[in-house]
Amino acid sequence: MHEAASRSPALFAGRPFDPSAGGAACPVPKPELYLAVVLSVLVVGGAACGKSNRKSAYHPPATTAPTPAAGGNADQQDAVAKADARNFVSGLEACFVDQQTYTNCKKPAGINVPIGSGPGQVELAKAGTATYTVVAHSGSGTNFKIDKGASGAATRSCDKPGTGGCPAGGSW
Repeated sequence: MHEAASRSPALFAGRPFDPSAGGAACPVPKPELYLAVVLSVLVVGGAACGKSNRKSAYHPPATTAPTPAAGGNADQQDAVAKADARNFVSGLEACFVDQQTYTNCKKPAGINVPIGSGPGQVELAKAGTATYTVVAHSGSGTNFKIDKGASGAATRSCDKPGTGGCPAGGSW
């Protein structure tokens, strides 16, 4: 028996002794380690020899529902109008940063909303140096306004309280 093993028999019990390792015992790998390594290679490296099945495995949901602006009920149309009004205001505020007035921002760049005064469209009804009124005309017939006054505070209102997406108080 080697002298290191005789000094500490519990330390080297069950492990092979390797004299070339300076008298230290060699650890014996457990079978679970091999299994973990093999599974990691399969998961990370892919079991399909480098070919991904991501595109063939993904199937986006069908979009057969009518678009709220083109159809749908008053609540859906009003939700679209309110979202369009908010998006228009975002573009309007971005335009203001460059122009330092709202009067030059009737058609803000970078927004994807229908601009105009018809149903399903948004318009800049009034514009001043530091004030504006944006009106979104819902397909339901309700108009949703965002007014920014001289104080800088914006208020939201609608003209058919208690109908569709216009709350009973007339503020949204």
